[in-house]
Amino acid sequence: MIRLYFRFLFTLTILLANGAVYAQPIDQTDFEGFSDESVFNQASWTAEGFSVPWVDGFDQNRARIDNAFSHSGTSSLRIFFPQGQYGPSNSGAQAPLQVTGASQLYISYWFRFSDNFSFGNSSEGGKLPGLAGGGNCSGCAVCTGSNGFTARLMWRSGGRLVLYLYHLDKVNPPCGDDVNLQVVSGVNYIAPKGQWINVIERVKVNTGSNHDGEVEIWINGQHALLKAGIQFVNNGQLVDNMYFSTFHGGSTAAWAPTVDSYIWFDDIMITANASDIFSTLGINGQSPKNLGSHLFSGE
Repeated sequence: MIRLYFRFLFTLTILLANGAVYAQPIDQTDFEGFSDESVFNQASWTAEGFSVPWVDGFDQNRARIDNAFSHSGTSSLRIFFPQGQYGPSNSGAQAPLQVTGASQLYISYWFRFSDNFSFGNSSEGGKLPGLAGGGNCSGCAVCTGSNGFTARLMWRSGGRLVLYLYHLDKVNPPCGDDVNLQVVSGVNYIAPKGQWINVIERVKVNTGSNHDGEVEIWINGQHALLKAGIQFVNNGQLVDNMYFSTFHGGSTAAWAPTVDSYIWFDDIMITANASDIFSTLGINGQSPKNLGSHLFSGE
């Protein structure tokens, strides 16, 4: 028995030394286990291993599995944004995908705007998923330091993508702060319609009441943002969910799409280890900032 124990230790040491043992993602899905056009609801998230305390839109048949488009495999998740509707109760879908809290987490997901996607009416804007924690401060609420934070993305006029940030020191009352994403310095990133786009986000929560929190984002393998010096909270709350949040708005009809619109999502991953995402994308061993856009393809 002692000999077997030392043999195990020796084998584990060799595997670790050669990088053959990797951490596993906390949660992930590629939506392959569902039939085409089936409704995707709270029970579907649970079946995929996610902890989801509540949903909005998923229980109103605005989310379905679709075999017409996929980033990998044959299936993706299609979210419906009805013409003339806005806000999470009537447009898109929301669900906090909860995990054990950590000081830092990564997410990766792919999304695709429909070819005719309407970014809005006289006001253009809508939410996309991002990391969050605590009470998920959002909805133009005051972030008190004890009601959590959100670091979602948002599309703005013409498809310009921004980090949409709710934190203790936000400067855009009453709603969240916009931080432009730029894969080319000085040029704001515009998301194209009809193409798969990859988002990788890292959030590191601040310690105590310090301004040492960070948000980092990559778009299609290109570094798009590093925002440091953030005070998310003052009560020790951690990053504990991927806030799957996507809808038009805004809170008035000015934000509503002018035609029925759709977004497809695929290959969602939540992890505490960058290598889980980067090695899956075939770039194990490279620094995240050195990712090459040639590794990411559109449709």
